[in-house]
Amino acid sequence: SKAVRDYAARSFEELTGIKVEFEVTSWDEMYTKSISDISRGTGIYDFIYVEQDIIYAYLVKDWLTDMTEIMESKPQLTDPDLDIDDFTTFIDYFKDADGHVFGIPFEAFLKSYVYRKDLFEDSEIRTAFKAEYGWDLRPPKDWDEYTQIAKFFTAWGKKKGIDLYGHVAQAKTHPCVAYEMVESIWPAWGIYNWGINLEKWRATVENGGTLNSKRAKEAFRWYIDMLKYAPPVYFFHHHYSLKISA
Repeated sequence: SKAVRDYAARSFEELTGIKVEFEVTSWDEMYTKSISDISRGTGIYDFIYVEQDIIYAYLVKDWLTDMTEIMESKPQLTDPDLDIDDFTTFIDYFKDADGHVFGIPFEAFLKSYVYRKDLFEDSEIRTAFKAEYGWDLRPPKDWDEYTQIAKFFTAWGKKKGIDLYGHVAQAKTHPCVAYEMVESIWPAWGIYNWGINLEKWRATVENGGTLNSKRAKEAFRWYIDMLKYAPPVYFFHHHYSLKISA
């Protein structure tokens, strides 16, 4: 992120004297650039960002450094405050079959509900909402309540002629929509691990998974239906769609 480039890299340089050249790029170009660099052996990048679900494609090609081996053989290079056991089980996604670490997690996508307190406490809005749905406006406790709130505020924005929507979505046509679906929406509907049965390593219902289950389909339908309550700019990404079409 730009914050890492503008602040963390600067602090690192002040502490170590090592100058960091940080490159900010798009999600899809990030992999194109890193894979091209590694496969050609040009050595442009020392550190790269790798998603936990893609790291094994790098491991099988021997593209990553065994950090466990380095920490054991060169402890002087290891931050004395770094303890792998401090991480949650999420770090297991960055290990090989022998339990060696090949990447350090630095972010986590917490799922939270954000709402505008000023709107939820507005007396006119609260009166109109209760008249429409029969309950006092507050943060939702389930998807039905969430949907009602999204509908209400989208309609309220149109009625008042203001730029207001009740829902947001990561719905552009590149990988972000897949991540939102499998990491945010599906788990809330009881579909875990991308629908994959971790004992059989199969995803379809016919093979013990939940990828094409009734519940997964209901979640898909809900997701699509909710797009009408989100700002239109979240819907489309022309550049990436052309790549996919090609």
